[in-house]
Amino acid sequence: MLTETNPYADRLIAIGDRDVLAVRPAPDCARFILRLRKAGLGVAEKIFGCALPLTIGEVVIAAGITIACLGPDEWFILADSSEAHAIMSRSISLYNGEPHSFVDISHREIGIDIVGSGAAQLLASASPLDLSAMTAPTAMRTVFDQAQIILIKWSETHYRIEVWPSFAEHVWTLLTAASREIELGT
Repeated sequence: MLTETNPYADRLIAIGDRDVLAVRPAPDCARFILRLRKAGLGVAEKIFGCALPLTIGEVVIAAGITIACLGPDEWFILADSSEAHAIMSRSISLYNGEPHSFVDISHREIGIDIVGSGAAQLLASASPLDLSAMTAPTAMRTVFDQAQIILIKWSETHYRIEVWPSFAEHVWTLLTAASREIELGT
């Protein structure tokens, strides 16, 4: 029997009774990558029940599914774990003639939630992005130090990092070190 484990489930970084900064593992979820030509968007939109975002960085949230456009033909999809099988079943209709790639990457990533007034400052410690220029919600593929991540900005004070497990310890260590600097400044 396969047992899901999250090595970060018991970790927490908190500053200022968590209102300044709280870093914790994000709840497990279903994750998918869809690669599809724009000609096939109609079929994909029926599967997900909403229009797919077309601008890189744009995020659409509908019916409990988050869809982020990461490239001209690439979408990152997040959903509750309980929806994974249903989404995979509905994706079968893509195979009726539309070239695409639809991959379940649920176990390829670990999510880390960063919440609080110090969230942007913490991320700026190792991210090349101007976080203040990002609207919310938005998502993009980028790096944190040298680790490739998907960064989702839910609001001005809530972000999520999606990172491969092999880089997660490095990212967590950097978040811990940078949070100490924020704590000293508060």
